[in-house]
Amino acid sequence: MNYLNEIIFIYLTGRLFFYDISSIINGKRSSGYIKRLIFSLLVLLFIENLFTVIVLFVILVAIISFDTFVRGKTENIKLKVYLVHILFAFIVPFLIISLIDFSEIFLFNPFMIIVLPIKSSIPTLSSVIKSENIKLLLLVMNGFIFTVKEATIIIRLVLRKMSAVPKMKEEPEVSDTQEFDRGKLIGILERGLIYFLIIFNQVAAIAIIIALKSIARFKEMDDKNFAEYFLIGSLLSIIVAVIPAIIVKLLQ
Repeated sequence: MNYLNEIIFIYLTGRLFFYDISSIINGKRSSGYIKRLIFSLLVLLFIENLFTVIVLFVILVAIISFDTFVRGKTENIKLKVYLVHILFAFIVPFLIISLIDFSEIFLFNPFMIIVLPIKSSIPTLSSVIKSENIKLLLLVMNGFIFTVKEATIIIRLVLRKMSAVPKMKEEPEVSDTQEFDRGKLIGILERGLIYFLIIFNQVAAIAIIIALKSIARFKEMDDKNFAEYFLIGSLLSIIVAVIPAIIVKLLQ
């Protein structure tokens, strides 16, 4: 069995709940490391083969440690370091898992003594877990989590690197953090909608979302600084929603 979808799901979900964006964007000390490891182990314990649990946990420890402690200190390299984090997290598990046949070694996971009676007592749950649909669900969720969490980091790093952040009208040298946070929330909602519209083959509806967003911000486009921030952020937001959606569609 190929556990690549599962390990990427655990990795991305751990980042979604326990990884502070400011640790990479603002250079703050990384947080959530222990929580991510505990979360990974708890999820893996639902796998029946203890050998599989151990191998996948070692992989997760490696990639979580890498993106926690290897950080860029200057604006010029933060984006590059982040992209290395993501490539490392996707490529390393793929290479290791492709070399291992988990069916050759079986060690019973003692935790299954608790899990198996629960699964057997809920027939629907048991059938869903065994279904191949779970693979498709994980694939779609991986793309969605990447679109929501990782895309936000990418966009913010690019905007900061290009100095295309919103400024206070009264004090042009000061960043408008409230507008930046509003833009973050709007971007997350926008990317989530675009992602699922592509997944469900409703591409034409994307134009409505873009049009509504543009109309709502039309009056503010007279401000050159805001216009650059809006256009760069919007285009990046669309791109980083479309690419994961297309990849998921191709892998289905």
